[in-house]
Amino acid sequence: MEQETYPERLLPMDDVEAMTGKKRATIYRDIALGRFPAPVKSGGSSRWLLSELLGYIGELKAMRDGMREPAQ
Repeated sequence: MEQETYPERLLPMDDVEAMTGKKRATIYRDIALGRFPAPVKSGGSSRWLLSELLGYIGELKAMRDGMREPAQ
């Protein structure tokens, strides 16, 4: 199966919140705890790499799928 590729993009906080369903305070807390991708600074603003967010979401999915019991 071929993996889809996406052009790299920098996303603002509003997009990060929409993609993850997390609020700003939770995102920054998880960054401090090393559980969420850190932003890059762009013109004094925080932006997140789309590829890192997709990787983060993929890891959550893999953890979920790894814990799931096979259906009987």
